Amino acid sequence: MKGVKATFDNFIPGEENRVTYLAAQRIAHAEPGSLFNPFYIYGDIGTGKTHLLEATVAAIREKFPGFNVVSEKIGNIVEELKTTSFDDIRKRWQEANYLILDDIHYLNRLEEEKDRFTQLLITLFNRDVQLIISGRFPPKDLKLDEHFVSIIESGLVTSLSPPKEMTRLEILKKMCEIRGVILTDEIFAELARIPFKSVRELEGALNRVLAYSSIGEIAMDRNLLMMALKEYYQEKQTEPVVTSFLAEVSEEVDRALAEVESEEAIRKQFEEKIYIWNMKGFRTDAISDLLDGDIETLKKAYEEFVQKVEKLIDLQREYGSIDLSNNPELALKIEALLFDPERIDELTRLIEEAKGALPVVKFGFSFDDMIVGECNRIPVELAHKAIEKPGQEINPLTFIGKSGTGKTSLLWAIGNDIVVRNPTLTVEYLDLRHPKGEFHTPDILLLDNLDECPPERRKELLDLLKEMMAQNRQIFIATTTPPLRLGWPDFDRQIFEEGVEAELKPPDPKTAAEYIRAKGGEPPTSLPCFDSFYDLERYFKFEAIPIPLGLPGEEEITTVRVDEKKLIFPKDLDDYLLDEEVPWQ
Repeated sequence: MKGVKATFDNFIPGEENRVTYLAAQRIAHAEPGSLFNPFYIYGDIGTGKTHLLEATVAAIREKFPGFNVVSEKIGNIVEELKTTSFDDIRKRWQEANYLILDDIHYLNRLEEEKDRFTQLLITLFNRDVQLIISGRFPPKDLKLDEHFVSIIESGLVTSLSPPKEMTRLEILKKMCEIRGVILTDEIFAELARIPFKSVRELEGALNRVLAYSSIGEIAMDRNLLMMALKEYYQEKQTEPVVTSFLAEVSEEVDRALAEVESEEAIRKQFEEKIYIWNMKGFRTDAISDLLDGDIETLKKAYEEFVQKVEKLIDLQREYGSIDLSNNPELALKIEALLFDPERIDELTRLIEEAKGALPVVKFGFSFDDMIVGECNRIPVELAHKAIEKPGQEINPLTFIGKSGTGKTSLLWAIGNDIVVRNPTLTVEYLDLRHPKGEFHTPDILLLDNLDECPPERRKELLDLLKEMMAQNRQIFIATTTPPLRLGWPDFDRQIFEEGVEAELKPPDPKTAAEYIRAKGGEPPTSLPCFDSFYDLERYFKFEAIPIPLGLPGEEEITTVRVDEKKLIFPKDLDDYLLDEEVPWQ
């Protein structure tokens, strides 16, 4: 997990990977070259190779502080060779008692230096330097020097497999324990039954579920899992691809609980709910004091508490649209109350007082201009969540959608909102269709059209993203193709395995009607389906056409209503419409 030190204690091997796990532990407690040399671990991306190597390094340094432990990622070595020499790296490796190399298969990216590296490793092996190596493939598939491959095979070769169901369950519980997150047994079981291909994929799914639930308006239940992890569910079905057994068990459990539910169980449920609100930062003193009292009083108080929190969330968003950069004293007073349900009246008064300040607008579109409906509600809510704590919880946040579904407009609205909230932050919008000049490192990056990044600038872009991720700087991405499905090498796509993705869909009928009303029109009873907001904009412009009749009083415009069923959009209409006229990009 990001931000958590890798140790043997927080590595969950399961029965399928226990041999590899125990071997790593034994090597970490043995002197260099005395046991399982070389030790080679192979497995697919995200199965835990790097975690296990880092845990081994930490254990060796604790056990043998006098030995020199050198740990390298071969991908970084490939990049380092562009600015340094092989001799510098050789000198570093030759001083090692333990040499730990992650992703050895990346040596194949080196045409001239690959053989020099394998010869160096053979020399170090002959000197009893302990080699601990990981790679994607079995030794015979590494396409490296045959003598070096034979040396690897002479040591201990083990693999890391994707976690099985019971292992996935243990990993999920460990991840939630580290984060201080409480999930129900049903949610744990449901997630564990999905056959994720790697631990990284499992963690990404958990991140997405927690991000969706953190919006505050969606209950943590099966429907949320289906919404956040829809690719793991069969189309038009409500059961996970793996099995329907969980639903049957859940029904039996629900019936049993209904028969034996006690006051103690109810108090426990409320205690867990209150704990989650507390973890989100809201003051829960008033309701926590009622946990040992009358159950009905507790239920009523909790309902009132949730209503107050919903009001607080609305006030937080309202406060986000106000620029108080010239009045920091008032801003501090407001921020001290934003999570206190018992002081809503005072907070409301202060926000009304602050509304005299005009927001500083940098981008040409704001959340106030946006029509939010079912087609874009989840991405917008996730954007608000990322804005509240930039670079901390949801990073990067990627918006995926067809052309014209509002990706660029959402990026602009995010940029505008961040500038209003904190004018001291540098916010940069970068359109990869037409990148100009050098890439800078802002506090907030709005990255548009990722899938159209010119190949010659891809490395520069990835270096920028890695630097920003390492510094916990927030990245927002818009793309028509999910990053992990881009035709880029695996090594280049790894950075996108973190964060959360959200889909922007074509405008649904209700959102389309609201859009037309916002434009000053009146939608007909029945609207056609639109593939994008571009089509909706065209429909709005051509749905009522003024016809000049040359008669007195012509300023009172006569309109001709067009039957939308007969409406045909000319293919070359884009030639007559400027992008600047269409707020949805």
